[in-house]
Amino acid sequence: MRLCTIILINSFFFMIADAGEPPIRQRIENSVKTALKSFDSNKPVEIYLATRATPTPDTFKWDTKPSQFFIGADLADHPNLLEFTTHCAAAHLVNNSYTKNRVASLVTFFAPTILLGTATVATFGETTTGALAGCVAISWLICSKLGLHQKIQDHFYKQAYQAACKKLIDQNNMKPIASYTAYSLLIKHGPLTQETRNKIIKQALESKGYILEAEYKKDPETCKVTIKNEKTNALMGESTIELTSAGLGSFKFNQ
Repeated sequence: MRLCTIILINSFFFMIADAGEPPIRQRIENSVKTALKSFDSNKPVEIYLATRATPTPDTFKWDTKPSQFFIGADLADHPNLLEFTTHCAAAHLVNNSYTKNRVASLVTFFAPTILLGTATVATFGETTTGALAGCVAISWLICSKLGLHQKIQDHFYKQAYQAACKKLIDQNNMKPIASYTAYSLLIKHGPLTQETRNKIIKQALESKGYILEAEYKKDPETCKVTIKNEKTNALMGESTIELTSAGLGSFKFNQ
């Protein structure tokens, strides 16, 4: 297998553009195009496939930059996980979330500096280098203390999950939602926390009259997710995932 590009994102998301596996790349490309089309977009997107790594809450399984899509290998391997994830990515891309996040972060970072700098001018009649340095330091401390940068970033990921769920529900396509929810409940990863992701999915389903239920079992560790029509109790989608190696985050779908 030939590795063409190695990319580091947020200091923990290692990505590779794999030119040696046309089948999987073709599947990803087709899924991305389909997802973008469902959001009325045909923008070209570069695709990067992640190396496999032991998952942690800080391991991003997907992300986007302008015209770029990054996806974890385990998500790309499974058709339903791939479909759900590419819808999230498409929503993120169409919303220009990466660019909006950077702009909002800059505004958040410098707003206190500007305000404090203005106050300094009003008080002392001139802005000194020391005063500006102090304003920047205070601004950084305020943003860091409140976690504003993370909150801004999370806001756009939440929008992407909400939009992906809404689109798939409108298409009456519940299997990808059930499969991803089961995966999300068993495998640690980002973006967002497990609790936040699944709250968004559950609320999106409930708003359309569906009920999501999850059932856990031990030995082996499994999670079964079902989606039912609230009024008729009809089964709309289900998926069961089993951990085959908890430490490495290896899994298989039994249904």
